[in-house]
Amino acid sequence: VANIELQTADITRLKVGVTGIDVTGNLNLTGSNTSAQYIKFGDPEDDDIGNIFYYHGNNNMVFTTNTAEAMRIESSGKVLIGDSASHTTDLLQIESPASGGGHGIQIRRNDSNNDQTVGHILFGNNTATDLASISAKTNGATDSGAILFNTSATGGANTERMRIDSSGNVGIGVTPEAWHSGWNILQIGDGASIGG
Repeated sequence: VANIELQTADITRLKVGVTGIDVTGNLNLTGSNTSAQYIKFGDPEDDDIGNIFYYHGNNNMVFTTNTAEAMRIESSGKVLIGDSASHTTDLLQIESPASGGGHGIQIRRNDSNNDQTVGHILFGNNTATDLASISAKTNGATDSGAILFNTSATGGANTERMRIDSSGNVGIGVTPEAWHSGWNILQIGDGASIGG
C-alpha cells in the first residue's frame, strides 16, 4: 500500500500510510454553531470505543471511554468526572456510581520514607500562591501518617499552625507529644494540654 502525502513549500503537511496519519502543523476541525466535531478511536469489536467530542452548541468538550462518557470540560472550565450534569459551583466535580461506595482523590508519593511530605493541597491568590495549605507526611514510619494545617500571616510565610499525629494527638501551635501511650492529647502551645 502506497503512502499518500500532501506537501507545501517542500514540507510534508499530511502523510497517510499503513501505520497511521502524520500531521505537521495544526489540525483544524470546523463546523456550525450547533454542530459537534469528534475524534473516534476504534478496534475490530467497536469502531467508537473511545471519543473526544466538542459540542459547539454549549462549548463543552467530552471524553468517552469504553463507549461511555468519562469526563466533560464545560465552557466555564469546570471539570466533571463521572457525570454529565453539574451539581456544584466548584470547578471540579467527581461523581461516584451508586454502587461504588464513594470514590475520592488519592495523592500518592512513589517511594517509601518515614519522615517526608507525601502531598499537599495549597490555597492562594494572585498576591500569594501559598496563603494556606493542608499536607500529609509520614510520621516516623513508612506506614504512619500525620496531617499538618498551615496558614500565612500578613507578610509572613506559610507556617504550620496545627498537627494531628499518627496517634490522634492534636497540637495547636506546637508539635503534639505522646505523653502517655493510653491517652490522646490536645496540646495548645507550650503551656496547656488536655489528655484523656
